[in-house]
Amino acid sequence: MIKKIKSVRLLLMVILILFSSFIDVSTVHAEDGTRKGSIQIIYKGRNHTDEEVTLSRAKFAIFPIQYKKNDEWIWENGFENSGVSLGDTSAEAREKQAKRLFEYAKKSNISGTTQVTDDLGHASFAELEEGIYLLVQIGNVECGTDKFESAPFLVNIPSEINGKTEYDVVIEPKGEWVTPAKPLVTPTNSDKPAPTEPTPTKPDIPAPIQNIIDIVKTGDTTNIIPWVLIAISSLVIIIVLYRKRKEK
Repeated sequence: MIKKIKSVRLLLMVILILFSSFIDVSTVHAEDGTRKGSIQIIYKGRNHTDEEVTLSRAKFAIFPIQYKKNDEWIWENGFENSGVSLGDTSAEAREKQAKRLFEYAKKSNISGTTQVTDDLGHASFAELEEGIYLLVQIGNVECGTDKFESAPFLVNIPSEINGKTEYDVVIEPKGEWVTPAKPLVTPTNSDKPAPTEPTPTKPDIPAPIQNIIDIVKTGDTTNIIPWVLIAISSLVIIIVLYRKRKEK
């Protein structure tokens, strides 16, 4: 009887161990099939004085580019005709691929999901399926009197970081300082004085006598000759009368 009880207990323990193992394996497979990741952005930059600043109110957009199915990478709808190959995974190649994909997205009017960095310069995209994602800054962001922008970049979910597979990826994009446009300066010759504006002068007002002279010089004597003759005749008459009166 005792041996029978021990046999039953042993059988129950084996069944329990097998059942527990089955549950663990099922859970692992379920997690592998449904596990999702996230991308957290920490955005900072250096201003014109080389001081590190936190870049808040920067808008970032995320675009799903490829997803994995049966160990194969499949293009997301909208990007299958982009003509971009993602086979080269070097940093330089990834940078060029990201720029080309963003240009294609703009040309094809493909919109992404956007997030804005908070006061700490943080923004997060959660519940991301396994795949490759394009992240871009929309426009630039101001900090004081400076403006900053970041180049587009690609992120894998999951990513291999320090030899570990990470589903929750933290990215610190480089905020490039946008140099303000310098005003155009007109070149000057230091040997020559700068030209000065002429001082406005009052218009000359001709005198009445000068008007008469001008009229005579122009040959317009239609109205002046009779008056001159009358004046001479009057002067002669006055002189003659004066002499006669003096003789008496």
